[in-house]
Amino acid sequence: SIMLKEVKKIVQSNSSSSAVSPLLLSAEFWFREGFSSFKACKDKNNIALLSINLSQCCKIHANINGKSEKYLENAAKYLENAHVTLEQKDISNKNVWDNVSLELANIFLVLGVRRRRATLNELNLGKEPQSFLSPGTERSIVEPMQRALEIFKSLNDNHQYAAANYQLALFYSKVWMYQRDEAKTRDKLSLAFKHFATAHHHFFAHMKSNEPTFVILSFDISELYVVVSGAEKALLCCLDTDEAFSPNAIRAAKGRGDDYWFEQMGNLASRMEDYLLTLLLSLAKTVNGSKYKEMYRQALKMKQNADHNTANETMEETFEVHNLLIELKRMNSIDT
Repeated sequence: SIMLKEVKKIVQSNSSSSAVSPLLLSAEFWFREGFSSFKACKDKNNIALLSINLSQCCKIHANINGKSEKYLENAAKYLENAHVTLEQKDISNKNVWDNVSLELANIFLVLGVRRRRATLNELNLGKEPQSFLSPGTERSIVEPMQRALEIFKSLNDNHQYAAANYQLALFYSKVWMYQRDEAKTRDKLSLAFKHFATAHHHFFAHMKSNEPTFVILSFDISELYVVVSGAEKALLCCLDTDEAFSPNAIRAAKGRGDDYWFEQMGNLASRMEDYLLTLLLSLAKTVNGSKYKEMYRQALKMKQNADHNTANETMEETFEVHNLLIELKRMNSIDT
């Protein structure tokens, strides 16, 4: 286990596979030796724990080698066999069973995400579709994610359950237009919004330290609304992100000493300002009445004023986009 921790440290430091392989192979050798010994004396709990370690070795192989899917499938097999060995969850193996289940769910989620990315790259999404998505390909992506969902739900792991819903939503939000008939198109689009809604509900209610995820999620939902429902619903998604950029969120991140949070949120704040202007300009041109024209002018004015003061905005415990979101929210609530 100590050796495996060292291997993980090397992988996280972006070292080459040549530095990782000897340690990894040595760790696997001793895990297998221990596995055989515990199997001989029928120590089910320790067999399961070593299956977790061997599964993690497969995950590391997947990260440093080209044949990632094969290693992830092997990782899942170790964990599924661990469940077979344990037979069923009871008071004597509850913690071990749950650890195996959690690791298995994470493997299934990673496997589904990698398959999704590979498939979407092949389909060249964003351009005219060259082919429809086959049912078999879709199943190969959705089934491991669905299994991950079921396991996270059984473990009451609400955060990972929301994350898995988010990943499924991303899949359906990209492939709904690649269906063979209108009924399937509506079905996939409905699934995209369903999974997005579940993820949004969780991250909105548990925003602290998850602000970057919540804002990116809001962008993804908003961009889908732009395509299928228009910019008004897309705008509402963005306005709901105001708390993520708030002074309270900034103070909490400072308390955690989370420098990466500031880097992420600074980039997302700039992106949000630009995106709001794009949405409001579109609405000002396409929707009758003066509301969106006034909101666009106000957003433009506030952005121009803020440009003089962006260098030290987080030091003053504020993101300028927070003030912009609050003002736009106020203006949007006024009937005209």
